[in-house]
Amino acid sequence: MRITKRIEFDAAHRLLGYDGPCARLHGHRYILEVTLEGTRLDKLGMLEDFKSVSSKLKEGPFASWDHRTLLNNSDPFVFVISDAYLMDKNPTAENMLLEFVEKWGYFFNTAFTRLHSVKLFETPDCSAELIL
Repeated sequence: MRITKRIEFDAAHRLLGYDGPCARLHGHRYILEVTLEGTRLDKLGMLEDFKSVSSKLKEGPFASWDHRTLLNNSDPFVFVISDAYLMDKNPTAENMLLEFVEKWGYFFNTAFTRLHSVKLFETPDCSAELIL
């Protein structure tokens, strides 16, 4: 069985070395979907309480990424934007998913569930998905 929880957040980013408008600082209304899977339901008939999943998302990526500027740590803007979220690579949707799993993926693995996949929408018609 699988369950999916979705959160939305706003953030700005730019892509160093990109030949196009995404090299300039711009923003997105991101949608992050987290899918958990497992084989056992609890006594109430839940794989995991959506409220619990939501809390984990708010403590992790939402707290770190919402209303922040996401930057490659070699970006010169890091000296100008004091509350930027720094990454070792360009903050593409794909790299953000890898960052999510590295930093917060363990939040979602319990005795009965495991993180199945994460999906990040930059726009309504552009997304990246990481299936674990």
